Amino acid sequence: MLRHFHRGGGGSGSARPAVLAGLLVAGLIGCGPLLPDNRDDGIAADLQPQFEVGDALFSSQPGVSGSLWMEIPRKDGSGKIGAYVSTNLTNRDAWVLMLDGAALVSWDGRVNQALFFLDTFGRTFQQAGFRTVSLVTSECGGAYATRDLQDVIDAVDWLQTTGRSELGIERLYVVGYSLGAMLSTHLNLHRKVDGVISISGLSQPNQFEDNYLLYRLVTDNFPTNEGVCQLKSTYAAYGLPGDPRWSALDAAARVRDLQSPMLMVHGDRDAVLIVQNTRSFEKSYVSALKEGAALPAVEFMYLPGGDHFAPMIDPNVSIRVLEFIELQEVARFSRRPLFP
Repeated sequence: MLRHFHRGGGGSGSARPAVLAGLLVAGLIGCGPLLPDNRDDGIAADLQPQFEVGDALFSSQPGVSGSLWMEIPRKDGSGKIGAYVSTNLTNRDAWVLMLDGAALVSWDGRVNQALFFLDTFGRTFQQAGFRTVSLVTSECGGAYATRDLQDVIDAVDWLQTTGRSELGIERLYVVGYSLGAMLSTHLNLHRKVDGVISISGLSQPNQFEDNYLLYRLVTDNFPTNEGVCQLKSTYAAYGLPGDPRWSALDAAARVRDLQSPMLMVHGDRDAVLIVQNTRSFEKSYVSALKEGAALPAVEFMYLPGGDHFAPMIDPNVSIRVLEFIELQEVARFSRRPLFP
């Protein structure tokens, strides 16, 4: 099934990302610390342990209400993955895993950005009765779709195993924004969940190859910024434009591996992660369907005139995302047998 909502005119797939260009110019002429020095270890501070669930530790934090800090071990034994978990009352057994974008402009780093994401965008799901988890993924030191993706996979595996048996999680939805949307899309190539939402995401490496020199100058000017550091790590891992290693970021070429129903949302004037990411994914998806591939349903919503941030403040997007999840909920219950 292929559905469109609010289809707008196409944005320029070859447009250079104006936001990063502006940052570059400002940095080169010395306009102060335009991007913050925000490197951190991804673990919240001043934690007060409360209880354990399997091999995960839940802690409270002074000054933080409405959520607990959770740490689960990475499967490779390299440390812990942290997340904020909402404590809202709910009678649902479905949770929403939230993946925010890069900690590019967060002065307080990844941890506080995850908490802010939980308390703002996460409220949409909490008010609808879902428990939410805002994950802190790896950034600096690992390329896109490497250790950060493994963090998401490890978290999903924990939620679907220990979370299911100990916390009663029966269904799991994953929603990502910006580079978090890249992770949600790539997760869908590796794991089956009950639904995936990608908002303003990256589906192919083209813009990072096409703007190689510009982005490399940005990475050289902001070395202590968490998000920029990951971009530098990405270029170190994938090489020059045209290097076959860049194919690791090409989710559009792997639509036949999709495992879960999906909603993709993009503003057609996005200058940060251009709309061509989603349009190329849609083109590949439609082509695979025409060739007879049996794939989960993917829906596409384009915002006419919308920039990178528009989907996060447009109430129509929140409504559509909730409608998508509720449709999966209804479909799930309609598949239950009448008698056990």
